Amino acid sequence: MAGPGSSFRSTRCRQAAPYDGEMAGVVVRTWNRVWKLALAAMIGFFAGLGVWGIGTTTAFEGDVPTTASGDLALQGENVALLAVMLLDVVLGVLAMVLVGFRRRAPLAIAIALCLISGLSACSIGAFLLAVTSLGTRRRIRELLAALGAVTLSVAVVEFVLRHWLPFPGQEDALFQSSVTGLLAVWISLVVSVALPGLLGWSIGARRELVESLRREAAAERAGRESAEARARSEERNRIAREFHDELGHRLSLIALHAGALEYRDDLDLARTQEAAGAIRRNAHEALHEVRSTLQILRSSGETSTTAGKAAAPEPQLRATGSAEEVEPSPDVAERLAELAAEVRRAGSPVEVVVEADLAQLPAGTGRHTYRVVQEALTNALRHAPRQPVRVSITGAPGDQVTVVVTNPTAVGARPHDGGAGVGLIGAAERVRLAGGDLSVSTGETFVVRAWLPWAA
Repeated sequence: MAGPGSSFRSTRCRQAAPYDGEMAGVVVRTWNRVWKLALAAMIGFFAGLGVWGIGTTTAFEGDVPTTASGDLALQGENVALLAVMLLDVVLGVLAMVLVGFRRRAPLAIAIALCLISGLSACSIGAFLLAVTSLGTRRRIRELLAALGAVTLSVAVVEFVLRHWLPFPGQEDALFQSSVTGLLAVWISLVVSVALPGLLGWSIGARRELVESLRREAAAERAGRESAEARARSEERNRIAREFHDELGHRLSLIALHAGALEYRDDLDLARTQEAAGAIRRNAHEALHEVRSTLQILRSSGETSTTAGKAAAPEPQLRATGSAEEVEPSPDVAERLAELAAEVRRAGSPVEVVVEADLAQLPAGTGRHTYRVVQEALTNALRHAPRQPVRVSITGAPGDQVTVVVTNPTAVGARPHDGGAGVGLIGAAERVRLAGGDLSVSTGETFVVRAWLPWAA
C-alpha cells in the first residue's frame, strides 16, 4: 500500500523527468561538438607533424653548421623555415577557433579556412570539418566557392614559396612543373573539397529526411489532436441537441398547460385536474429523459477517457453514442401516436398519415425520425398554437423515409416563450449526420421536410 510519501516521490519524479531529458540532450549535443573538434585537431596535428617533419629533414640534410662553441648555427633559410613552421602552428590554432563558429556563418568560415589551408598544414583538419559542414547545406555554388578559395590559396602560396622562401630542395616550384603536374595538383584540390563536401551533402540529406519525418509526425499529431477536439466539440453539440430535443417538447407542454391554469378561470374541476395531470406526466417524462441524457454523458465521458488517445472517431451521431445505446427505443409508431396525443391535449389538432412500415425502420433511423417529428410539432406549438398540424411519413426499405410536417402560419398569434430558435437547426444537423437532409419553407404554410436513408 502506498504511503503518504509515495505521491510526493512520484510527483518529484515527474518533475525531474523533463529536467533529466533536457540534460541528456545537452550532453549529447556537447559531445557531438567536442568529438568533431577533437578529430579536426588531431588531423591537423598529424598533418603538420608529417609535413614539417619532412621539411626539416630536407632543410638540415648534410653537414649541419655549428658555431665555435659547438652550438647550432642557423642559416637564413633555416630561420625562415622555422618562422614558417611557427606561422603554420599559429594559423592552425586560429583555424580551430574559427571552425567553432561555422554554424553561425558557414560560408564565410569555410572560405576563410580554405584560404588558410594553403598556408598551414595544421589547419587541414579544421578545413575538412568546415567543408563538410558547408556541404550539409546542399548548395553546389557554395562548394564551388570553397574550391575556388583553396585553389587561389595554393597558387598564392606557391608563388610566395618560389620567389621569397627558396627552401633547400625546393628550387623547382610547383607552378614551374609540367601541365600534367598542374592538372594533377588541381585534381587533388578538387578531391580535397569534393570528398568532405559529398560527405556533408549526404549528412544534410539525412538531416532533411529526419526533419521531414518529424514535420510529418508533428502534422499527423496535430491533425489527430484537431480531430479529437472536433470530435469532442461534436459530442458537446450532440449532448446539447439531446437536451434540447428531450426537454424542449416536454417543457413546452408544461408551459402550455401551466399557462392555461394561470389565465383561464372558466376551467371546471375535471379539466383542471387533466391539465395538472399533464403537467405532472410531462415533468415525470422530462425527468426520465434528463436521466437518460446524463447516462449518455457518462457513457461518452468514459469512452473519451479510455479511447481519447487513440484515433478520433468520425463525428457520426450513432458512433458517438445516443440514447438508443442506453436503452432500447420503444416502437416508433407507438411513440408518434403518444406524441400526437400530447399535442392534441395541448389544443392543436394533429393528423398523422403513415404510409410506411415503421416497424422495419432501423433503430437509429427510427429515433431520428421521431426527433424530427417531435421538433416540428414543438415548433408548431410554440409559433402556431392551436393551429392544425399534418404529419406525413412515407418510405420503404432500401430507399429512404420521408417526413413532411405542415401547419398554417398563424397570423397575430402570440408564440410561446422559451423557444431558442435552434431546434430545427439541431434537427437539420442530426439528419445531416445521419446521411439525410432537412429543409424548411415558409409562407402561408410552414413546411418541414426531411428524408433519411433507410437501409434494406
